[in-house]
Amino acid sequence: MSERVRKKNGVRPNITNITVYLDREDAKKLGQLAKEQGLPGKSTLIRQLIKHYLKRHSS
Repeated sequence: MSERVRKKNGVRPNITNITVYLDREDAKKLGQLAKEQGLPGKSTLIRQLIKHYLKRHSS
């Protein structure tokens, strides 16, 4: 987690390491969803998912 993100959120997430396991099908679905919504590629999508997860779980 970069310092910039930490400062922006004002909260240091207590999750130090998140491992995301995607099988082929999930990855394809994510890629498809991203395309449909005009979002950028997979890595950015996963980053957004993690950010979203952190927001919900760092209260």
